[in-house]
Amino acid sequence: MKNKRIGIRDIATATGVSASTVSRALQGNLRISEPVRNQVIKIAESLKYLPQCGRERAVALVASRIGGHGYYGNLLESIQNAAYSRNYRLELILPDAVDLFLSKYYMGVLCVGLDAKQLKAVAESTCRPIVVFNHESDFAPNAYSVVSDDKEIMHRIFAKFISRGCRRIALLLSGDVVKNFSNIRRLDGYRQECLLRNIEPIEEIVQENIDAVEAAIMRIGQKGVDLMIYVASPFLINVERFLLQHDFPGLSLVSWENFILGKTSHPIVRQDLETMAKTGFALLENVATNRAVSRMTSVSYLFNMRFTPNVGKK
Repeated sequence: MKNKRIGIRDIATATGVSASTVSRALQGNLRISEPVRNQVIKIAESLKYLPQCGRERAVALVASRIGGHGYYGNLLESIQNAAYSRNYRLELILPDAVDLFLSKYYMGVLCVGLDAKQLKAVAESTCRPIVVFNHESDFAPNAYSVVSDDKEIMHRIFAKFISRGCRRIALLLSGDVVKNFSNIRRLDGYRQECLLRNIEPIEEIVQENIDAVEAAIMRIGQKGVDLMIYVASPFLINVERFLLQHDFPGLSLVSWENFILGKTSHPIVRQDLETMAKTGFALLENVATNRAVSRMTSVSYLFNMRFTPNVGKK
């Protein structure tokens, strides 16, 4: 027998107020006193109320990176499209204003581009389900994550270029590995593939500045590498141009950011971002209806890999 769906009248009965008062309180209407609003929200959360329509069907979006046309900009657009298609009202909340969670009832919270401190502040401000993108979900018991499957991407890169005869494959990773969740998964994926295929790992992990990256490229080039997987900001350095200025015979290049994450205008990559956004809303709905939910959901990218062969001089 299916569980009865909780509605406005059930909350009204539990709180001892009218259904119209409950509706206004869930919307954050300031005409309803703060004690009544808080009581209604608390009861709605305890009953796992899932709004079906109307103004109560709101999801909070907490984002620190709002503008731009890069990865985060396109992810935010995908989240907006998914909200519209699922009949949700998306409300933007800046990281320094998370106390607004206390003023109304949100079905859940989506977080984009927040650091660990900001995520902790969100978790301390609401007991509603929280979905983060490309970040660990272990900062709160009510948190869930949707991540790009970077290990699967690394597996595809190895499979494709091993079949082309590459045996010495290097990874140049620029940026913070300790704090950057995606970089951790990329490095783990690279090491797993090297171990699986009995290939010597050639790693260069450097800070994200041009001098460090250029020095790392020189060290890799001098080791007779067949393929270099480059993970860094596409705005930091033109790797192809730098390699053309030096003599590294037979060195080929796969640039992760330039041709996978950075190429967000490509229809296939946009499709992947749309999938991530839809998965985020599906997680919120599954938690609200007490369905089994994994704390982390991986989304595989269906990218077209761009390969730059023999970019070094011969």
